[in-house]
Amino acid sequence: GSDLVDDECGVCGGDGIAEGACDCAGNVDLGCGCGEAGPSGCDEICGSDLELDECGVCGGDGPEMCWDGSYVCDTSNCPDAPDGWDGDACSMPDHSIHITSGGSVLYHSSTSIAGFQFDVDGTIVTGASGGDFGQCQSCALQTSDPPNPPSNTVVGYVFGSFPAGSGILTNLTVTIDTSAENICLQNVLISETGVAPGEINSCPKYWQLTCIPIP
Repeated sequence: GSDLVDDECGVCGGDGIAEGACDCAGNVDLGCGCGEAGPSGCDEICGSDLELDECGVCGGDGPEMCWDGSYVCDTSNCPDAPDGWDGDACSMPDHSIHITSGGSVLYHSSTSIAGFQFDVDGTIVTGASGGDFGQCQSCALQTSDPPNPPSNTVVGYVFGSFPAGSGILTNLTVTIDTSAENICLQNVLISETGVAPGEINSCPKYWQLTCIPIP
């Protein structure tokens, strides 16, 4: 008579679990349990889906923003802020305007604004939205003059009054001119309510900040 018996997998006369396997289905244990995926992610931990950020940090949040709107992996590499400016629109001089490397236009004005216009040298402006001006119900932005092609000029119309304050005036979307060396605000005209155009202009030191090197 036969002396065959069922192996541990229930197979008559079988060899049982194969060498190196952890179960009858032939699965192996890669370190996270039988048949489970092995260590994964940049931290090589079971079940991890962490990835390296732009700075090479596993599961990191990526670059940090400097005072001028630029991003670095180590804040010690941020450019020096002139006169200790912290990058906050509230601490800008009165009646000044500044563009960050992220395209946000900051402003600080103790008087209401009736309209503005400026050029963003080194770019073609393809859009402007958000910011305090975007929340203004009686305001409108224009970045092109159809049927003319988009230019580098931004015009803000105020049908009433834009109140005094400070913060982000608007956020620009731009196409960078690869032949340019810097992005700069130029030809700035800002009208106070009841005051001639051009009355508000950036202080000289903030004109320096409006030029951002193009990588």
